[in-house]
Amino acid sequence: MIHRSKEFLVFSTVLPLLMLNIVFHNVEVIARLVILVKPSIRDIIELDFDHLGEANYDRL
Repeated sequence: MIHRSKEFLVFSTVLPLLMLNIVFHNVEVIARLVILVKPSIRDIIELDFDHLGEANYDRL
C-alpha cells in the first residue's frame, strides 16, 4: 500500500480544480471578445455580399 502525505492529497485535489478554473476563465474571456467582435464581422460579411450582389446586377 502506498502512503501519501496530506499535502500530496490536497495538491492533487486542488491543482485540477485550479486548472479547470483557469480554462473556464479563458473561455469566458474569449466568448466576450467574440461577442464584441461579432457585429463587426457580420457587417464586413454583409458588405461583401452587397458588393457581390451589385456586381452581379451590373452584369445584367
